[in-house]
Amino acid sequence: MILEYLKHLKRKWYIFLLAVLVIGGAAYFGQSYLYAKEKGGAGKSIEVDVYRLLNIDVASLESTKTGETLDYDMGLLWTRSTLLSELADSYTENYDMEQVCPGWGNMALKYQVEWIQEQFQLYHVPNSMIYEVRFYKVIAESKQEEIQPVMEEMMNDYIDKAMESVSLVEKDLKYEVAKEKTYIRNQIVEAENTFKVKEFALAGVLGVLGGLFVITILFVRKK
Repeated sequence: MILEYLKHLKRKWYIFLLAVLVIGGAAYFGQSYLYAKEKGGAGKSIEVDVYRLLNIDVASLESTKTGETLDYDMGLLWTRSTLLSELADSYTENYDMEQVCPGWGNMALKYQVEWIQEQFQLYHVPNSMIYEVRFYKVIAESKQEEIQPVMEEMMNDYIDKAMESVSLVEKDLKYEVAKEKTYIRNQIVEAENTFKVKEFALAGVLGVLGGLFVITILFVRKK
């Protein structure tokens, strides 16, 4: 049976080769399209890193006034699904989210909330009321003028909503944005090249498997 199959493959080598090229090529260009869509466009990639440093006025906190020990992380309030659900609805209403997150309009609210939790990175400096917030994304350089301002506004909305939630607990809360900056970096060339190598390898594997599948179907039909 195996020898017959191998003979069949040898006789139909041109069909196998054609199937490998067609299926592998389709897989390669499909992956390239999805990668470009994720970045927001084709061409050179850049990293956009929207950064905010928040300094909470400790003297304005209830725990300070009552002499209690300050031992909680406000960041825990900022990642609640209730707050982020409101933020997701606000993003949908005010921004073209397809630019920043392709497929946003087709995502259930639960997954929009998870996307926000993943994209906005929080860091609480230990033994202080200082917080770092970052919103990082790799985009196509050709889309920078469109996407960067949207990311910066989204960050501002995130901070406003976060501090609004804290003010429900801390009535006299005061804070300042000690630093706000957007860092633009060229994406590491090696990383993108590595992606292309993996892309090509995966397309090759899918092409070979697809070719074998076609040959197998022809072999079975012959039998």
